[in-house]
Amino acid sequence: MNGAWTLLMADDDPGHAALITRSLRNAGLDQPFLYFRDGQAVLDFLAPGVGRPAAPAVDTRYLLLLDIRMPKVDGIEVLRALRRGFGPSDLPVIVISTTDDPRDVASCMELGCLEYVVKSVQPQRFQESMARLVASIRRVVEPREP
Repeated sequence: MNGAWTLLMADDDPGHAALITRSLRNAGLDQPFLYFRDGQAVLDFLAPGVGRPAAPAVDTRYLLLLDIRMPKVDGIEVLRALRRGFGPSDLPVIVISTTDDPRDVASCMELGCLEYVVKSVQPQRFQESMARLVASIRRVVEPREP
């Protein structure tokens, strides 16, 4: 793998964020996490020269796990901003949301998210969604050799 990956998670529900983080850790994903409670906070972090640490490692890469329904700036607006050139243009984004509205799914896919994972409150479906999320993350952070 070229460079270290840091997972950025934007979710306004700290309980959901903790469950997701625990599920990813239990699946063996040990990348560092940075947590943001709303869309504006993640945009502030991603703004060129503004929110990032003063001297991030040159080879650090980010993968954004993005909720849709958030205060200040929702996930779809975050995706739109990223695709307009705000922040890193090659930032991979996986949407993980409680909403399964086909219009939201279509909007996110049109805006270039890699995957749209519905997080269910039902335990069995939640585990299935976490397995799908883990597989999606691994496809990004552990690419196969050509």
